Amino acid sequence: MAQKPPVSLPLLPLSLHPTRSTAVWAVGRFLFAYDLQLCTWQVRRRELHGEAIRALDACPQAAGKTVWLSAGDDKMVMTWAEEGGDWELQHSFSNPKKITAALFDKDGRVVFGDRFGDVLRWVPGEGDAQLLSSHFAMVTAMAFTPSGSHLVVGDNHEKVRVSRYPETADIRSFCFGHTSQITAVSTLCLEGEERLLSASADATLRLWTLDGEECKSISATEGLKI
Repeated sequence: MAQKPPVSLPLLPLSLHPTRSTAVWAVGRFLFAYDLQLCTWQVRRRELHGEAIRALDACPQAAGKTVWLSAGDDKMVMTWAEEGGDWELQHSFSNPKKITAALFDKDGRVVFGDRFGDVLRWVPGEGDAQLLSSHFAMVTAMAFTPSGSHLVVGDNHEKVRVSRYPETADIRSFCFGHTSQITAVSTLCLEGEERLLSASADATLRLWTLDGEECKSISATEGLKI
């Protein structure tokens, strides 16, 4: 039987504002922000990048301000000062390769991954980015554990890597079990212990320990009738 073509990744970036009831997302190179409580647009359609935006994340600041990051196919990482829906460019960094995932660490530094499998860290306002780790596949998703002590990275070769942070060369585990590329990863605290969730183009959602032990798997197709 012929294999199905891979899902086009990364998927559309969507993020909730850390201090307000606002959803922020990107379609292509354009940003949108909508206040879910007031049912009003804060940003209707603003062009942030020259090509498709692949990642958004937010870092709350004092006095109601928020710093956002955006990154994408134009190989740019940008940070923005946002207050009341107004976005002002702060800093930018040009990467040699297209960026597929990006997020802030707990100290406000930007960690991002690219299509060639490299994971780098950049301090906004400074020069070069620091290479943290390399993967044999395109990075498709990243998340920090709630404590910030581990970085979780998914790729398009069906696996999830859990590394200690900031010393990412110290790999704690791999999570094997998916049969198609990873589309999203997230983390949570469950019964006092940190866990991770992974979603895949194989239509499953899996719960893992940080040591790579699978706790539960749910198929998105179970019970669905088409």
